[in-house]
Amino acid sequence: IGIADDRSEVHSIFSKGRQQSGWIPINLGFPTYNERLFYIQNKFLTPEYVSKVSIDFGSSVPEREYSTWLAKATGGLSIRAIEDMMLHGELRRVLTRDNVQSIINETISEQFSGQGGSDYLQVINPTRGLDGYGIPGYLAGELRFFLRRFRQGKLRNSNILMAGAPGTGKSVIANALAYELGYKCVQWSPALTQSKWVGETEQQLQKVLNWVEANLPCALFVDEIDVAMTSRDGGAIDTSGVGSKMLSILMPWLEQDHVKGQLLFIAATNRPDNIDAALKRRLQTILPVLPPSSPEERAQVIANILVREQGVQSSVEDIPADVVADGATAWYTQANLSILVDRAATIAAREDRDLEDDLHLFLRRATDTYREIGRAHV
Repeated sequence: IGIADDRSEVHSIFSKGRQQSGWIPINLGFPTYNERLFYIQNKFLTPEYVSKVSIDFGSSVPEREYSTWLAKATGGLSIRAIEDMMLHGELRRVLTRDNVQSIINETISEQFSGQGGSDYLQVINPTRGLDGYGIPGYLAGELRFFLRRFRQGKLRNSNILMAGAPGTGKSVIANALAYELGYKCVQWSPALTQSKWVGETEQQLQKVLNWVEANLPCALFVDEIDVAMTSRDGGAIDTSGVGSKMLSILMPWLEQDHVKGQLLFIAATNRPDNIDAALKRRLQTILPVLPPSSPEERAQVIANILVREQGVQSSVEDIPADVVADGATAWYTQANLSILVDRAATIAAREDRDLEDDLHLFLRRATDTYREIGRAHV
């Protein structure tokens, strides 16, 4: 009996079955949801453990749902890793949502060590939905329509392509969609998965897909999908052929019965023209993600950023009209507006004041300085 943590690290002859090698390969895989739930209910979150450890998985998770939430959150973890999480909480007498997320990311780094670790694969448990990010009205309406059709099972497939410039909030939207469905969001960057060694990129992709399967139902967000999986019919040139090989693994996987209906696949790109035509056909819903186009939309985004990133309770009416006017912040992306708000908070801090002491003043000063820096780089 031979044992290996990663089948891809064993010589391929051992994977060819009894007739060719004399070996029978058996993939044990990750514990299923039911297996994790059984362990958590009977060995982890027992009455004795809960009496000793302060548990806080967030206001959205009531105590009666602690076990089911944790079983969903720990997809892709071994029983040993879940046991380590239990000991971590017991040692510190506290177990929080952040502790769980930290341990998940550490596990990812260990399993994918040497190829970028958690730089290219992260598992996020979203905390806000579409109303929590100040998403422009036109886009929020389309997303709600998509979610309604998804829940009704009326979509040919549940794959989305978001096309837009950097900084327009595509990853934020992916998290919000996952939250609305009660899913976790697995974020994968294929560009960072690629390796110079022959066959290693495909092996890493298979490991990622195995991880995703262990977390179903979930959302899979693929950032910059055009960079690694370039078009095979014109557009960008894939000189190494790695992109074509990745496509040949990903596309059949998306069509598997145990994946369809359990996965919300979300791809993001800055160059939709570079995406392979066959993959694009599988991305049924294509959404343009643009910077906020009107003063009202920019005010909504800034108000949301103030609450979410600075803890300043504000509304659209609190944002100065001259800050969001077309002559001041036209075509600012969501990322630009976040930087602007952070700059306003920094200006206030340098004067040993709080941002809410004079929100109008600090936002105006931040807008002026941000604009001057932009002119200096033109």
